Amino acid sequence: MFFKEINEIDLGDTPIDNIFIDIFMPMANGTYVKIYLLAYKYAFDASKAEVSNHTLAKNLNIPLSDVLSAWDFWEDKKIIKKHFKEEDQQWDYSVEFLNLKKLYIENIIKTNDPKKERTTPNELISVTQNPNITKLFNYINEIISRPLVPNEKIQILDIMDRYNMGPDMIKSAYAYSKQKRGIKSIKYVEGIIRNWYDNKIYTIEDLEQYFAKNTERFGLYKKVFKELGFYREPTMEERRIMDKWIDEFKFSNDLISFACSKSKNTSNPTISYIDAILKNWNEKGFKSYQDIIDYDSKRSERLEIYKIIFESLGFKKQPSKEEVRTMDKWVDDMNIPIDLVLHACSKSKNTSNPSINYIDAILNDWNKKGFKTIEQTQQEVKQTKYEPKSYSSPKTKLHNFEQRTSKYTPDELERMILENQKNRFK
Repeated sequence: MFFKEINEIDLGDTPIDNIFIDIFMPMANGTYVKIYLLAYKYAFDASKAEVSNHTLAKNLNIPLSDVLSAWDFWEDKKIIKKHFKEEDQQWDYSVEFLNLKKLYIENIIKTNDPKKERTTPNELISVTQNPNITKLFNYINEIISRPLVPNEKIQILDIMDRYNMGPDMIKSAYAYSKQKRGIKSIKYVEGIIRNWYDNKIYTIEDLEQYFAKNTERFGLYKKVFKELGFYREPTMEERRIMDKWIDEFKFSNDLISFACSKSKNTSNPTISYIDAILKNWNEKGFKSYQDIIDYDSKRSERLEIYKIIFESLGFKKQPSKEEVRTMDKWVDDMNIPIDLVLHACSKSKNTSNPSINYIDAILNDWNKKGFKTIEQTQQEVKQTKYEPKSYSSPKTKLHNFEQRTSKYTPDELERMILENQKNRFK
């Protein structure tokens, strides 16, 4: 029998097609890419035990919903296929990774197929009799400052057919191309149409909503960067973070601007710094500027309480997080008035090493007894001081012998003493 040592560390390779890296990876966010790559590694290594979506989520330390969303995304890009089983749960299915080289080649063949249906000259003549198409061509003539040639008209009609776009969408694409980029070529306009199609923008109403949202977003990006002193365009990751503030946290632009004003507290402001502030506010349930003002006011009052307590104990330090939690408990959970807290602090003279834990023990005792005033604690002291106690003398070893004189009369005892004296002096 011959065998090799098994290495517990996986030092193998996982080949990834450049097609995925060049074409598909830029489309997705980092989480979707991580999910694809790890799952592809498991699929490539047939020796591994069967791995589920739940396992992927656990290994990447992400929610299961992110894994499922990733597969929805990659399925939409037609590079994976889901295989469901009737007995499986909705989230438990197999994923087949499709051959990207094959897909790419098939796409090229389809694009260059001479049998591919295109608009013929006769069809062009027939279509131009449609008033809407005529208006479209006239509008484009004005945009490009010259008449369209027949071949260009055929290309435009093919674009409309390929992406199922109406004349109004073609007009908007040409107008957008000239206004934003100053470009009038059909190839560039087709790229705009393709981008809108990929973003599920099919009608003028969809386009208006898209422009309204993005105009507001770009205004927010510009405002945030100005607040932070940045004079550059935001990266895709920075845009994703800023989009989260609106889409996920549901924060208003004013609240985001207020968070940016906090950047004066640091010498090196970043989007991540502002994101940490807004994430903290979101976790605390803040949704308006007033929520923050109220919270800051409460914290200011609470900090003053900490200061008074520490001064009464003779402390000249800042409270630790644990000490803050303990003092917050006295006020928030136990509802103990500050004057009673300070009265408990005055008891620290009874110990050589006062501490917050020492005061906490006193207050816990008073809270169990229902004390809410200083008078109640003082009344307990009085009752303890003047409570009558029964007294009994301590017993010694002399109490152990049995008393036997009770069976003699006084005369008999006197006679016994005299007899005893006589015998001693004979």
